[in-house]
Amino acid sequence: MNRITATYDIETPLGLAQAAAVMAGEQSTGTFVRLASETDALRERAAAQVDRIVPTGSSATPSLPCRKTGDVYERGLVTISWPLANFGVS
Repeated sequence: MNRITATYDIETPLGLAQAAAVMAGEQSTGTFVRLASETDALRERAAAQVDRIVPTGSSATPSLPCRKTGDVYERGLVTISWPLANFGVS
């Protein structure tokens, strides 16, 4: 095993694939804007990846109270993994 995985139970107005991609990007090499130091080689070596998306339903309203931002809220299980080499002494 050379990767660590985590499974999230999410609900999103963005769509499951888009939300999963944002989660993986934010939790690994990047931020919401690509930086000059974030090279293709770095991304290939260290980036998180979306391993699995399992839709579990949808709703016209979010399950938690919040400002409504979409017409449909997709729910699902999203599994993301990171290279084991990303962890260790800083």
